[in-house]
Amino acid sequence: MNTYPAQERRKYKRIKKQFVARFQLKDYIGTGKAVSDWEMVTTQNLGAGGVLFNYDKEIKIGSFIDMLINFPQVKKPINCTGKVIRIDRQSPAGLLKVAAYFLDISEKDKEIINKSAEEFYSKKEGRIEPYSQR
Repeated sequence: MNTYPAQERRKYKRIKKQFVARFQLKDYIGTGKAVSDWEMVTTQNLGAGGVLFNYDKEIKIGSFIDMLINFPQVKKPINCTGKVIRIDRQSPAGLLKVAAYFLDISEKDKEIINKSAEEFYSKKEGRIEPYSQR
């Protein structure tokens, strides 16, 4: 039995902090048009490569989403497109934890998020550390 934790595969550090965001499901099989209204959610962690957020309705792995993330370092929300890669159910009647990676995000926004994550990480606040093997 392997007792070592899984190797960290993330390219970017994540800020373990709540941000208000909005998202809508997209239909990328042809038209690329929205297939849902904008929904308000709260992030659980955010990095330049992806996001984890809480959601109270069913959503499928593989779903494409457009997101607008209110980030204090910028005046306009960060606009990005992502793909849902994991869904964890907190309880049978509770919220879902939805993990998505970013398919399309500007380099400028990616740099802003990554710089903020590095600052949080260096202050040892609000961070998710990579696993270390002993």
